[in-house]
Amino acid sequence: SVAGGGVIAIFLLSREGVQPGKALAYVILTVILDNLLLVLLAPVAYWSAGDNLFSASGGVQLQGSFAYVFWVGYTLITAYTLIISFALFVQPKGFKWILLKITSIPFLKRWHEAASLQGNELIAASEVLKGNSSSYWVKAILSSAVAWLARFTVLNFLVSAYVPLDWPGQVVVFSKHLMLWIVMVVSPTPGSSGAAEFFFQQFYQGTLGEYTLATDFIWRIMTYYLYLALGAICLPRWLKYVADRDSSEGTVEGAKD
Repeated sequence: SVAGGGVIAIFLLSREGVQPGKALAYVILTVILDNLLLVLLAPVAYWSAGDNLFSASGGVQLQGSFAYVFWVGYTLITAYTLIISFALFVQPKGFKWILLKITSIPFLKRWHEAASLQGNELIAASEVLKGNSSSYWVKAILSSAVAWLARFTVLNFLVSAYVPLDWPGQVVVFSKHLMLWIVMVVSPTPGSSGAAEFFFQQFYQGTLGEYTLATDFIWRIMTYYLYLALGAICLPRWLKYVADRDSSEGTVEGAKD
């Protein structure tokens, strides 16, 4: 997510004619909004679910490994979001100065040039976002919130297909999904493969019983593997379309010259 998806998004937007500065600004903004939703919802989920949050609903407590990983992940996401928000909206030039100072340390000098480039990109992105109306920000925030809330509630529908849930039960399922997602964000494996499936079973075994594995499989298909499949089908076709378009435009421009 945060680690590699942004680079691909900038590339895709740039190939569609969006200026690199604007593409970077939009990608950084979406990352901030996505992470901000997690940061704000996590405490609400924690207090709403209560003691059931780190329980597998079958008497198995996850206060050890999962709780530790969750709080580490939550702290990292919060710190990252605050730092990038400060760099983008408050002091992009000041943030560049900090980066240059840090990379002036002898054993960090190899990253000095990259830090300077990153600082310049943040300054350019900040300029792009200045002057937007309040309606722009309302739409950006609402669209991000609706998209992620819809993605989180997918699991509620899947669990409800096998197990009847009252309102408190729905809150617990949703809250656990949110906690699981935070752990997946900081998971070192590609697409959180392995970690997502393992913690899902730990969380929902007590609720789903014999349907845990099937629900886990369907959930991962709908929220991860489906996107891989669509990407494998659509991306090569889109790249060929863009290459043909650029080639034809180049031919037209050459004829004009």
